[in-house]
Amino acid sequence: AWMALCYALSKLFPKKHHWEGPKVCSTMGAFLQLGFSTMSATALAPMMCYRHPNGLRSILKYPGVICGSAEHDAMLAIAWVLLLVFVFGFVALCITAVLMVPRWSATR
Repeated sequence: AWMALCYALSKLFPKKHHWEGPKVCSTMGAFLQLGFSTMSATALAPMMCYRHPNGLRSILKYPGVICGSAEHDAMLAIAWVLLLVFVFGFVALCITAVLMVPRWSATR
């Protein structure tokens, strides 16, 4: 949203300072790819549990959090939101772009 706002504001300046739409989209895509890796790792961390010798299970990245506890349930709820909105949302955006680009190219 920040880059789109800057793109729109650049139109208020002289023509030599206008941002080019395809370059702005490319830059936003690069930032989304960076965020995709981070969000994927963050969202999947609470879903990776390992078993202790005493039979309990803990999150691999956070050994102090016991799987199935209230704290783990809260982490899972946040993880699923991240996964659905950011990870699957990015994949859906990419699929939409792949399907729409030929149509957009044909009309230009």
